[in-house]
Amino acid sequence: SQHIQAGMEVFADYGEGYFADVLENDWVHIPMSEDYEESDNIVWRFWSTVHGQVDTSYAKLLWTFIRQLAAHNGRLLAALPSDANDVPKAVKLGTAMFSVPNVVRTPEWLEKNGQCIDNIRPDQSTIEQAGRGAFATRPLRMGDVIAPAPLLHIWRDDSLNEYEEDYDDGTVQPFHEYQLLLNYCFSHPRSSLLLYPYSPVVNYINHDGKEPNAFIRWSDRNHHKFEWKNRTVEDILLNETHPGLMLEFVAARDIDVGEEIFINYGKGWEEAWNKYVKDWESDPNDENYIPLSTLNEYPTVLTSKEQEDNPYPEEVFITCYIDFESVVEHSKDSNYPHKWIETEDLFYFLSNAHPCEILSRDALGSYTVKFKTGFVVHDLPRKAIEFINHKYTSDQFIRNSFRHEMEIPDEIFPEKWMDK
Repeated sequence: SQHIQAGMEVFADYGEGYFADVLENDWVHIPMSEDYEESDNIVWRFWSTVHGQVDTSYAKLLWTFIRQLAAHNGRLLAALPSDANDVPKAVKLGTAMFSVPNVVRTPEWLEKNGQCIDNIRPDQSTIEQAGRGAFATRPLRMGDVIAPAPLLHIWRDDSLNEYEEDYDDGTVQPFHEYQLLLNYCFSHPRSSLLLYPYSPVVNYINHDGKEPNAFIRWSDRNHHKFEWKNRTVEDILLNETHPGLMLEFVAARDIDVGEEIFINYGKGWEEAWNKYVKDWESDPNDENYIPLSTLNEYPTVLTSKEQEDNPYPEEVFITCYIDFESVVEHSKDSNYPHKWIETEDLFYFLSNAHPCEILSRDALGSYTVKFKTGFVVHDLPRKAIEFINHKYTSDQFIRNSFRHEMEIPDEIFPEKWMDK
């Protein structure tokens, strides 16, 4: 949204709703956009009043008085510089940028403290039916860190779904199934601790039990708390609310540009996978299953009439991306029946996708659709129509799906964490 200079930290607007819970606490003062706007106005007026002379007794007294007046609004007070001597910098940068003094780092600092996260990119894996994989974006030498992997620590049992299903004959069957999350976690067969890596693309790194070109090790960076290895799983999970562990994916040999990255998921994982493949039987209920990604790649969406003879899978429904307010406003100005228009950020938010019925499709591939309210809109392009799964019907909920964590080797897994 603006020019970003080299070394600058990148920020995104999460929306003020992201802080809804903490804003209810009077003791938590996180300035919002309107607080920074007001504080910008205050520092500018103060600067003008003292004619830029912030180091005088008068200026210091006045600034103390201004902060006392702002004390009733904790968020506004937090947005204001605490010292009058800092006002010139706040005027120059704006109070929002002034609040993050280390927002720009020098190349020297980044070289010493930073790590590359763009050594790999996602693409279709070279392994049949493996889905996506991670590929090198530049040559990597043996021993190079391919990617850092900060870790979220989780109880193993928190990845377990336990529920019951009622059948027509009156019987009830309990189910105990691990969530898809387990497949993306690292752990050890003798531990109740799951570690989920959350850095970009690393979750696409696939398994090779024979000749992997990469391996994992604990990071030697300050972000990795070495002392945790001497603590029990219970101690860590009950008392640590922020991440403190980090793995690294390291090149086991020289890797060329475009080469897929593989690690060894462990003997236990490979044995479990081979058994799963050998014993696998299709579920009759899943024979007509079509992945959501496949449906959304179809160039044409069937109308309601066409669906009578060729229905879509029952686990999906059709949504249309639309900004109702803009469509209505545009129609008022043009005296034209409600016509779809694309607005800024329309496709960025799922809240803009509403269940709809496809009434017709013209020769140019535009659609007329009707929403649940009866509101009819014309000229929707194919890109504005998306299939979405009903709750608990996506492929991750198919019963008997493979679930197993990736294994951290015995030689680097702390003995204290083996609590099973």
